[in-house]
Amino acid sequence: MKTKINIFSYAPKKYEPHVHLHWHKALEILYMIKGSIRVQIDNRSFILSKGNLLIIGSEKIHSTNADSEAEEEILVFHIAPDFIETSFFNIEDKNSIELFVENRIQFPEPIIEKDADIVSIMDCVFNIKQEFENKQEAYSIIIKANIFSLIGTLVRKYSKTKKNQLNNINEIKTKEMLFNTFRLIDEQYMTRLTLEIAAKASNLSVSHFCRLLKKTTGTTFNHYLTAYRVKIAENMFGLGKDCSDAALKCGFESIQRFIRAF
Repeated sequence: MKTKINIFSYAPKKYEPHVHLHWHKALEILYMIKGSIRVQIDNRSFILSKGNLLIIGSEKIHSTNADSEAEEEILVFHIAPDFIETSFFNIEDKNSIELFVENRIQFPEPIIEKDADIVSIMDCVFNIKQEFENKQEAYSIIIKANIFSLIGTLVRKYSKTKKNQLNNINEIKTKEMLFNTFRLIDEQYMTRLTLEIAAKASNLSVSHFCRLLKKTTGTTFNHYLTAYRVKIAENMFGLGKDCSDAALKCGFESIQRFIRAF
């Protein structure tokens, strides 16, 4: 099926206990099946516990950490914005869907209260997971139907809150400035990137860039860049790459610096 969605469950402690700060275009939905993890979104941090639902909007900077001794299991669901955009055709649909695509909906973090709308959203997520795994006849039609129901419920429930109306304009402008730097890191993490180069990519002074990045992500440029490079190196290890080779290809000047960062 050529829809740009992905859904899976995994045990963080076993496979990936620490997911460093990152962002992506896809809308992300997390449901905690068992245990608990710490989640950071932008500069906010909180605990996602068993039975909690979390919705992470497109282009939100986030990370997860499984620090407890207990076993955890989490359901992860991604929906790409271009899938959402190309699936709606009339003007009324388009206006509602732009709230998603342009990241103008602020979701509560995490969702604990299970009213009728939340139960409906969770039912959609589990229906999609079941269809995605079983792939029986007409499964793609059923998946799309559930996605449309999920999105419609989210838009209806969260699009008109005062928090969204007050905060979205400034947040979008801030993210637009910083995303030039995030894209630069995505594309050139293996090269020598300095604070000055990063600030210039966002057309900001170094001091303004540092303040804005800290306010938005809760971290510094060097910490963000190092965590990003470590994550890429970990992926290379999984593909059988040598430690020294991976470190140098990820932009670390020496294996010693990589070991200290790791």
